[in-house]
Amino acid sequence: MNISNIANVGLIGVTLLLSTFSIQAANLIINGGFDTPGVTESFSINNPTAVPGWTAVGAGSNTLDCLIVSGDTDNLCGSSFGGGLTFWINPGSSPLGGNYVGMDSDREFSKPLTQTVDGLTVGQQYDISFWQASGQQKGDAFFGVTTEQWEVTLGSQSQFSTLMTTPSHGSIDWNFQTLTFTATDTSELLTFFAKGTPSGQPPFAFLDGISFQESNSVPEPEAYTLLGIGLLGILAVRRQQKNRCA
Repeated sequence: MNISNIANVGLIGVTLLLSTFSIQAANLIINGGFDTPGVTESFSINNPTAVPGWTAVGAGSNTLDCLIVSGDTDNLCGSSFGGGLTFWINPGSSPLGGNYVGMDSDREFSKPLTQTVDGLTVGQQYDISFWQASGQQKGDAFFGVTTEQWEVTLGSQSQFSTLMTTPSHGSIDWNFQTLTFTATDTSELLTFFAKGTPSGQPPFAFLDGISFQESNSVPEPEAYTLLGIGLLGILAVRRQQKNRCA
């Protein structure tokens, strides 16, 4: 095999590897950034069409699942509980810069945020990634250390995000999370439910940037060999061309 052929083989290998990674990177979630066309004010997610792709239907007091519009600093759950909901320290825009969800981690006042994910491969591992933060609702009766985390469920499997311990009247900055699940069906219900302590304070968890992708597989050693040969071949061809021009 001459140098040009080696380079061509390597380029084919590089292309195949990049194509594989591109396929793996496909996000199976609808509206992981909580986009809501035409919405300019924060509101309670209490109906199945409030946020495209997601459902969180509350009843009675179960209304504190909030779609928070980037830049809002008050009325952060719309008219729920008389409106005027704010936090001691506003979490501000997520790293993605758009809307995000805030959920009361006292489960008496919230409902799970759900979406059905289709097109899964049974036995395949999937990474569910997202940004989380925490804070405490502002009010004279709300003080003391709280804890917050997300319980993430796929089908019948549940995992918890990193526990955030929030100081009194404080917050925890946005931090990135990745949980890995194995699909047991081709279509499964994905659920996010805030869990916190103590009841009544209230602890709030924030959520944005959800992605659902096949877990990155490690390429076979032969793939690395092919890539290395290709790169060496390309360098050799360039050196040969340079010598001819000298």
